Amino acid sequence: IKLSSSNGFLASLGWTTPTIENCLIAMNGRHGLLLSGDNFTRPTIKNTTVVDHPGSGIEIDIFGSDATRISNSNITNNLRGINVIAGMIQQLTHNNVWGNVLADYDGEIGDATGIDGNISSDPIYTDADGPDDDPATYSDNDYSLGFGSLCIDGGNPDTATEFGATDLAGHPRVVGERIDIGAYEYGGL
Repeated sequence: IKLSSSNGFLASLGWTTPTIENCLIAMNGRHGLLLSGDNFTRPTIKNTTVVDHPGSGIEIDIFGSDATRISNSNITNNLRGINVIAGMIQQLTHNNVWGNVLADYDGEIGDATGIDGNISSDPIYTDADGPDDDPATYSDNDYSLGFGSLCIDGGNPDTATEFGATDLAGHPRVVGERIDIGAYEYGGL
């Protein structure tokens, strides 16, 4: 989900349980993910990379809900990382929320760094500017993990993957001791 002049993914949800998994959401005109809804909305975001937005990487405005789950995801280089306007996050585990301009965590959420496997570290993307060294030309940017990234084997060790599960590039989802944080497995590219 990339290069939209608006939000990368806008969900105005009610009575739904959407899952956003193995996605790269990059360089959209406002927020990467804008989730809104009511107390029967229960979104799950996992194994996703949300990067380079002039608004929030993930903005949550789900009145009365405490069921949002975010795990094993990179939320980096946005104006705000995770911004909770309304609602609460039920599960926030093994994410990397780093390098966001105004705040990594904002609104009705405290800093989760160091809690439940959450980190705040440069993910060492392989080539976030692409070979042309221009981050604005998205098509050649490589957000896979580079050598030395703390996201490698940094995902939730209890994450169950289906036999034959793959990352965004179609490579094995688990390479190494456990799942990596983000949309791509290191060594799978």
